[in-house]
Amino acid sequence: MEMQEKLKVYYDGACHLCSREIDHYRKQKHSDRLHLIDISLSDFDAKAEGLDPKEVQKYFHIKTTNGEVVTGVAAFSQIWQTLEIFKPLEVLYRLPVSHQLMNLGYIVFAKVRPLLPKRNCENGHCQIN
Repeated sequence: MEMQEKLKVYYDGACHLCSREIDHYRKQKHSDRLHLIDISLSDFDAKAEGLDPKEVQKYFHIKTTNGEVVTGVAAFSQIWQTLEIFKPLEVLYRLPVSHQLMNLGYIVFAKVRPLLPKRNCENGHCQIN
């Protein structure tokens, strides 16, 4: 049986909001199709993953099963395609006006994200700083 390639999802585990969203994805049917990679961990090496270390800290990244790197809302769109429950969001994303609004909203979020509270996890317990 051929093993299906997984969508690589690079997320900031130190970002409380980002972690909550990833936890939500993790609970969905077909989440086993995602390879979730926390870029906040000390052993994460962006260059080894073929990513720009500064850009991966600024913007949400995924790597498709064919190795294409996708960022921002387009990256979320790839997740929505993979997790069937989010297909309506994918359809909405494809509409020109909502596509532009989602991209604009993401640009604003990306600018504000570094200012959001951070998670600090030790010994399996996390707190918000």
